[in-house]
Amino acid sequence: ITGAASGNGRASALRTGREGAALYISDINAEMLEDTLGDLKSEGIDVAGGIFDAANIDDAPRFVAAVKDAYGRIDVLVNNAGAVRIEPFPNVSEENWDWTMNLNLKGAFFLMQEAAKEMIEQRSGNIVNIASIAGKEGNPRMVPYSATKAAVIALTKSVGKELAGTGVRVNCVTPAVVET
Repeated sequence: ITGAASGNGRASALRTGREGAALYISDINAEMLEDTLGDLKSEGIDVAGGIFDAANIDDAPRFVAAVKDAYGRIDVLVNNAGAVRIEPFPNVSEENWDWTMNLNLKGAFFLMQEAAKEMIEQRSGNIVNIASIAGKEGNPRMVPYSATKAAVIALTKSVGKELAGTGVRVNCVTPAVVET
């Protein structure tokens, strides 16, 4: 699970760990990641983790390698890492646009790609992308975010169709604001 130190990622880690899954979690915030790892381990959950930046495509193969080193294989990728910077449309800067695209879309794409290589070889696996209702309906003051989440939905559909028959399933969920 990427972006697992807080919010939806942390809640997903707690829930799936309590259901018996062995987890590898990542985040860019070292302190929060350590806290989450400690909380999961204190509940007896089999968990490992590391610092990875989902917006850095060089971290995608390192992330998948770390999962394989910890557990020998990767069965599920929860592509959760993402964020939004609230800003009125007329004021959206190129820096905001690029940051949002790199984290929410480019990072998700390359993490999917790296995980899929392993899953195709295994002939099994699940990729779950976390999109947003904003990707379906749009949101004011969240234009770059809404655009990336709409793209994640299309990306999920396209990759799912391409990987059909390989044993790899690709899905996404589109939550609204979630109290975690």
